[in-house]
Amino acid sequence: MKQAKVVIQQRIVPHYRVPVLNELIKRLTDIVVLYGNHRLGESIRNASISDDVHYKKLRCFYPLKGKKFYLCNMISVLFKLRPDVVVFSHELGNLNFYVLLFLRPFLRFRLVGWTHGWNRTRGFHPDKSLIDRFRIACMRSFNAVILYSEDAYKVLKGYLEPEMLFVAKNTLDTIELVRIRERLASEGREYVKRRIGFYHRYNLVFIGRLLEAKEPDRLIDVFCIVRKHIPDICLHFVGDGPMRCELDTKATSLGVKEVVFHRSVFDKQAAGEILYASDLMVMPACLGLSVNHAFCFECPVVSQIEPSDNTFHGPEVEYVIDGKTGFLVPYHDNKAMANTIVAYLNDEEMQACMRSDVLYMMKKEVTLHNMVQGLIDAIEFACK
Repeated sequence: MKQAKVVIQQRIVPHYRVPVLNELIKRLTDIVVLYGNHRLGESIRNASISDDVHYKKLRCFYPLKGKKFYLCNMISVLFKLRPDVVVFSHELGNLNFYVLLFLRPFLRFRLVGWTHGWNRTRGFHPDKSLIDRFRIACMRSFNAVILYSEDAYKVLKGYLEPEMLFVAKNTLDTIELVRIRERLASEGREYVKRRIGFYHRYNLVFIGRLLEAKEPDRLIDVFCIVRKHIPDICLHFVGDGPMRCELDTKATSLGVKEVVFHRSVFDKQAAGEILYASDLMVMPACLGLSVNHAFCFECPVVSQIEPSDNTFHGPEVEYVIDGKTGFLVPYHDNKAMANTIVAYLNDEEMQACMRSDVLYMMKKEVTLHNMVQGLIDAIEFACK
């Protein structure tokens, strides 16, 4: 099969997406990634990308302040590149979609949407939502659809032709992260704990932005229950955000000294050491790629089940298999979450099995290779 010319359109290229795109470039070679500038005041920004023929930064316009609409100056670039396939981020705010629809008859490229499938905060309700019906109509015009999760595939195959749907499970650079874990394993967990200053027998960690949506304040309430049963335990918050001071004040007012704030840790080795030395990552809401990060260092995850009327987790929540790779407890049940944590920490056999299961998932299932292969399969299908 002749090598296709591929263009991938992304709003921005954050640091966690670079390894995926670089691996895709290695596999396909004739590929260009078009990306823009971040929104004013946005916390997630572009990674530092050196001058490379495979990356081209465009001017990205945000016409409505506070709204998620954006448009890039990509028309002249597409006419110059003449791609066979354009893979683009399919979200309603991406106004480039309408530009691509207009240009497709002239440039005769295949269109591949890379999407969550729907707004995960609002849920998917095509029976009563015009927006969701519009999403489906848009996807039917694509040559292929790339989804982040098996759950999305199971839902959308009832509305689209299954053969046009492909899953590229969202992940991080599992190759590098597992390699770091192997170096830490050669030192031993207890040695790593002492080296980084973890002096308690058990350690819980929250890693990510300290945002209200993630409910880190709830975690302090849960921790207060846990330490009544397991005194020799510490809670670590790794990250910064608008709730930092509020959380510090709450821990102090409750007299909880075993809460440590580490600020943001961007170094992969340092973040890996914290996760490897921790017994559980506990994030009450908004699970995302932090699940993958924790799993690469043998750290199971605890969170809540989403209620039927409120969705907040990212697609990565499907990697948390209750009782196997982590725990999903009833919504807003602090006691249930605390009891689950206590039971796990008191069961050494369960800990060994679960650590093995999460590491297997990152080595064999949710890997960088598998995500890239999912993207390639969709591109090749569109070319056919």
